[in-house]
Amino acid sequence: MSDELIKAYQASGKSDDLVAAYKYFILKYYMLFRKKHIDFENYDIRQFMSCYIRNPEHVKSLRRGPKYQSAEARAAAYRMLSLIVKVFEDYDWARIPLDYRDSEIKDFIPYDDLYNELVMIFLGCAKDYVDQGAGFQRYVYKTFRYRLKHHIDAKMYDASDSSSTYSDMMQAGQRVPFVDSLMDTIENPLQLDPDIQDDLNNENWFNGYGNGDLFKDLSYMQRRVLVKYYECGYKDKDIARDIGYNPVYIGKVRRDLVEHFRDMRKRGEIKWLR
Repeated sequence: MSDELIKAYQASGKSDDLVAAYKYFILKYYMLFRKKHIDFENYDIRQFMSCYIRNPEHVKSLRRGPKYQSAEARAAAYRMLSLIVKVFEDYDWARIPLDYRDSEIKDFIPYDDLYNELVMIFLGCAKDYVDQGAGFQRYVYKTFRYRLKHHIDAKMYDASDSSSTYSDMMQAGQRVPFVDSLMDTIENPLQLDPDIQDDLNNENWFNGYGNGDLFKDLSYMQRRVLVKYYECGYKDKDIARDIGYNPVYIGKVRRDLVEHFRDMRKRGEIKWLR
């Protein structure tokens, strides 16, 4: 069934059925960041968190079943999680029930920034999938965690001022100048091309690189909707279909953008609004 859904998605671009089929797969990562709780019994979560651990003994311990895991490895995983979630701390959050797996809330989906970013990463995997005999499910379960890590690493790049800096997760709270030598110590670093940083419709700009004062306070999602709607001329439904989000949520993001720039105009931070 999974392979039929991926073929239908790649042929039509309609993602609703595919996302629905992998809802709980996406939600377990959502709850990892939202509740800040690591399910050490879950294989995928263990594998993902091990990507952030540098001590090889801790990595080996973490990847094994719960009864083999050391207290030190678990503590290391929680230290890294506490740093990772800082990437999402300014997001708008949906209200969530205490137990999202309860049968009474089986249709619950948290339409907020975090969930929709996870859906975007999932659909990126789906778009790039090529059948090599193993099946889509096996492919996405392995690929998703690395793409998610890459996405989070990208967000560690800070473009809030004119000098590019990198927030080193091993030195929480400390900003260090971005230099070439850092590329040797960062696993799968985001390749930023300064020659295209002023091109609005590229991933660098969405991730906050080269935004300038006018756009630097926007979230990843707000920048993406801003470009799709006002630069590319997409409607809410078109944006939802293109990147796998709910049209109602896209409309909310767009209205928030309008209010954001109106407030900036009232404060005298921009001279005009069209």
